[in-house]
Amino acid sequence: MNDEIDKRSIGYKRRLSSLYKETDAMIDLLKQAVEKRRARKVCAL
Repeated sequence: MNDEIDKRSIGYKRRLSSLYKETDAMIDLLKQAVEKRRARKVCAL
């Protein structure tokens, strides 16, 4: 990867995820969704 790309950007995250296998990427997306749902439940209390 290009060292000049800001690692905090969404473009970097998309490029990084494009290098993963499809199944690995799906597992990561599901984990993110579960974490966000848990965070919303905590905020709602």
